[in-house]
Amino acid sequence: MSISAVRCACIMAGLLPVLAIAQAGKLAIPDFGDLAKKATESVDITLDGDMLKSASSMMGAAARNNSAGGDLSSLVDGLKAITVRSFTFDKPDMYSEQEVAGVLAQVDAPGWKKVISVHEKGEHVEIHMRENSADGGLLIVSEEPKELTIVNIAGKINLDQLRQLQGHMGVPNMPGLVGNGGPAATPAVPATPATAPTPATPATPATPAAPARAYSGPGI
Repeated sequence: MSISAVRCACIMAGLLPVLAIAQAGKLAIPDFGDLAKKATESVDITLDGDMLKSASSMMGAAARNNSAGGDLSSLVDGLKAITVRSFTFDKPDMYSEQEVAGVLAQVDAPGWKKVISVHEKGEHVEIHMRENSADGGLLIVSEEPKELTIVNIAGKINLDQLRQLQGHMGVPNMPGLVGNGGPAATPAVPATPATAPTPATPATPATPAAPARAYSGPGI
């Protein structure tokens, strides 16, 4: 076997674990150690297996102790892994597009579909899903001038469940997902202003009565 063939085989062998992970909905998300050093705040969450089960149990207990909160434990039970990398910087342009592109390249594959893309005042959010797969999968990339958040969820999850999960377990609140009621509603068409009533025609003044004539009969 030639040296080039051996090299190719080694490269493919190294890629197989990554490809298998990606096919299961769990992507290879770096720890971005260099970004963490530059960030004023950073979140690094990796939950799978027993850790994810423990988080689900804690969420269920919290919901039982708080009647106002919803129980998300059943939702988390259906997931296989949650990975969150989030960084906040004190000035813009502290991360590069190449770092983000390495993550997005993994969902540029059959089975993945971009379901949401929002550009709003310097913020860019993309959500990719594996909707028709047996094991599911989701990727969120949120870019702002001073913030970067990447979330990968392995397991069956839909957009309605994602709405419930945002704000929990490191999943950020995202534009385009409003509460539990679905995407932002289309603004209602303003009502046509009512036409001002036509002023009434002033009444014609009454003709004054003729003065009474003086009595000209014979005197008393």
